[in-house]
Amino acid sequence: MADIKDIKISGLTAAASAALEQLIMITDDPSGTPSSKKLTLSQLNDLIGGSGLTATTAPMTDDGTTVSLLFNTDFVTSGTTLALSATGITAGTFGGTAGSSYVIRGVTTDAKGRISAIVVGTESGGGGGVSAAEDPLQITGTTMALLFNSDFVTSGATMALSPTGITAGTFGGTAGSSSVIRGVTTDAKGRVSAIIAGTESGGGGGATVGKNVIIGGDFTTNPWQRGSSFTSVSASDYTADRFQWTQVGAGVVNIDKTADAPTAAESSIHATHCLDVSVATADSSIAAGDAYAIFQPVEGLNAARFGFGKAGTRYITISFWHNHTKTGTHCVAIANGSGNRSYVSEYTQTTTNTWEKAEIAIPVDTSGTWNYDTSTGLQLRFALDAGSNFQTTADTWAAGSYWATANQANNLDSTANHFKIALIQLEAGQTATDFDARDVGTETLLCNRYYFQHDVNAATLDYAGLGVTHTTTLTHIVYNTGSVMRAYPTLSLYPAYDTGSGWMTNDGVTNAALSATPTIIGVCGTAAALQAQSATVREGYAARLYNNTGSNGHIAFSAEL
Repeated sequence: MADIKDIKISGLTAAASAALEQLIMITDDPSGTPSSKKLTLSQLNDLIGGSGLTATTAPMTDDGTTVSLLFNTDFVTSGTTLALSATGITAGTFGGTAGSSYVIRGVTTDAKGRISAIVVGTESGGGGGVSAAEDPLQITGTTMALLFNSDFVTSGATMALSPTGITAGTFGGTAGSSSVIRGVTTDAKGRVSAIIAGTESGGGGGATVGKNVIIGGDFTTNPWQRGSSFTSVSASDYTADRFQWTQVGAGVVNIDKTADAPTAAESSIHATHCLDVSVATADSSIAAGDAYAIFQPVEGLNAARFGFGKAGTRYITISFWHNHTKTGTHCVAIANGSGNRSYVSEYTQTTTNTWEKAEIAIPVDTSGTWNYDTSTGLQLRFALDAGSNFQTTADTWAAGSYWATANQANNLDSTANHFKIALIQLEAGQTATDFDARDVGTETLLCNRYYFQHDVNAATLDYAGLGVTHTTTLTHIVYNTGSVMRAYPTLSLYPAYDTGSGWMTNDGVTNAALSATPTIIGVCGTAAALQAQSATVREGYAARLYNNTGSNGHIAFSAEL
């Protein structure tokens, strides 16, 4: 019988033959030195006919004392899952033994954004850039604990793991609150860097009523009390409820409630209208001091939840749909009530006149003066263009009033341009959630806190209010404004009062023309008392205020910011 060393295999390369001889030598000589009992990586590569394998890409590596398997980027392990609930952690075997080195290979969530499984695996010796001290699962004796990196932020409690089970503990929230984990991110070393939490009201669709501080951001349910079409809008004019136009420059715009919105398939909300800014007079050359924007001031009591001006790491997220004629870079900004702290972010309109969604996370400012009362707490601004005096660097807090960056597209450069926005939301957290779709009644009441308008039809002599004649020339009228107003309101009539304008009081017998604009003499809750001065009426009789101007009009109470 031939000696094993004399066996030859035809067809091998010279390198492969040498590797085979080395293997035969190891097999035939069990008493050899340790170094002679080992194939080198290059010999193994030659023997198996591999190509392109290197010391860092070979599926098996050998450093002299440890043999490790190297998986590609598509490697997925089934691991063992970990179940969480709103009130605690479900006990169950996590797997592994004391002394093992674990890494988190992935996290899966259900349709509501709750964690349904944590997929784990092992990594020997903290390989791949992870040292034992940086391992995302730290083992001490029989207990494993999650290791978070320095950027980890959460308001919930922690959870402890062991090789044989899970220690129950509150993760966050209380029974019935339906706490939801909206996302988990990991850093380059596999450590959890952030848990994004939230609440879910009624368990429905991930939406929580009240999370959106923007009022009237759905222009379908926005009541548009002042009208639905505005031509040659002036600076500081309100158009859609809670949305104000501001400008410095010679351009002229019209603003309309337009029947155009992202589809339900796109946005998960059936909206039918948007706010549409169109250009009536172009401004193709923006001066340094020019600026154009649509914005909403947010009351300080509503913005207080974000904690602007306070220490700590927190975020807000702006999400909205945009449809602009001008493609390229556009800007949205957050500012404090005084306008001396600003943060500008950019978003992109990729395709002209097409609905696209923007989601922008902004770190909460820890500096500056921020109001937590009934004055302006913050401002949300959508720039149509801004000159260099109003430009700053993107994604950084700056001292001053800034609306855009130098990259801002000029939406005023042509009368063919439209700037449409819809479904605007501003909420706490670092991730955008489903739009907070409030019913039209709720949205109207929210708007009435700042503005209430009662329309009166001249043709039918609609009552503008009912009351009683206090003297022979003074009539007191009581109004219900629908909501407790933010501040003591101001009153306006349209058409405006003028001598002989047709605004009148009536005591059941006598029509008496007004001799002055009515004034507000008292407010109690949702009730406002007016005093109307007129020609002679009968004292002590029921009376009414009505529009006899010949034109449809209104009486309005304003407590806008």
